Amino acid sequence: MNREAAVVMAFFTFRVFLVGTIFFVFPRISRKGLMFGTYLGEEQSEGSARRRLLHTWDRGLALIMLSSLIVGWSIGVTGRWVPGNLIGTAVLLLSFIPHYVRTYRMAGGLAAPEVKRQAMRSSA
Repeated sequence: MNREAAVVMAFFTFRVFLVGTIFFVFPRISRKGLMFGTYLGEEQSEGSARRRLLHTWDRGLALIMLSSLIVGWSIGVTGRWVPGNLIGTAVLLLSFIPHYVRTYRMAGGLAAPEVKRQAMRSSA
């Protein structure tokens, strides 16, 4: 591996961990009671269901990050460092979308019925 390739792949690896860390922190910095764009109610957002949802989120993100690194590095090892960098990054970002939508739907199922009715009335 030449110096240029090492810099490209080091930057790629740094980017995967930086973006992955932002995704890990994302659900933990929102308003109390709000998870993944869904209002669950303050009581529900602190219980075991929240912990299970965050565990699912974290495990999925770790798998996405690992997949991104494997794809990027395996393409890069063949001598195509820049395409490995770009394709690995695309895997990271594009895999995030269905993972977020899946988690968003799971969060919607956690909301108590009275909270759902209240949210529907306030958004209408």
